[in-house]
Amino acid sequence: PARSRRLLDRAGLIDPDGRGPKPRLVLGYKTSTQELRLRIAAALKEQLSAVGIELEVLSYEWGTFYEDIRRGNFQLYTLAWVGIGDPDIYRLVFHSAMTPPAGNNRGGFFDRRMDRLTRNGAREHDHGKRRAIYRRIQRRSARLLPYLPLWWPDTVAVASRRLHGFTPHPSGDLLALSQAHLSPVVP
Repeated sequence: PARSRRLLDRAGLIDPDGRGPKPRLVLGYKTSTQELRLRIAAALKEQLSAVGIELEVLSYEWGTFYEDIRRGNFQLYTLAWVGIGDPDIYRLVFHSAMTPPAGNNRGGFFDRRMDRLTRNGAREHDHGKRRAIYRRIQRRSARLLPYLPLWWPDTVAVASRRLHGFTPHPSGDLLALSQAHLSPVVP
C-alpha cells in the first residue's frame, strides 16, 4: 500500500485530505449478483480503500451486467476465462478489430504489434511456430497489461480407483467426466 500511495502521488492523484476520509478517486466496479463475485468485490474495495481509492460496487443480475460489459459500459469489472481450448482467444480479446460485437476486446485495447502477432498466430498451422508466436503474445500482454490477471483458480480432482476414463483437463474444467465410468463395487 505504501508504494501504491507513492505511485498514485507521482501520477498526480494526491490524497485530498492526507489519510482522511476523502478518496483520491472513485471508480465504478460492475459485477453480478453472484455471492462469490460480491465477495471478490468486497475484497477489492477494502484493498483499494487502503490506498485512498473508493470502489463503488455496482451489482446487476447476470444479463444486465454482461450486456453492459459487452457494450463497453464500465470502468472496471472482472470476469473469469473458462473453457479456453485454443490460444486464438488472444486474438479475440487483444486484436483492435475485435471490439464487440466482433470479438471480446471490451476495453478497446490497441497495439499494432499485438494485432500483427495475434493475426499471425491465427494463420499459423505449424505447431512449433504457432507456439513461439503465442509465447511472444503472452510476454507482450504481460508487459502491456490490457487485462490485469488477479488470480488463477486451482481445481483439484480426487477420484476413486473405480473411476475410469477421466483425465483432468489443463483448463480445470471437468467435462471429461462425461466420458468416464465407474467400475462395479466388488464385495
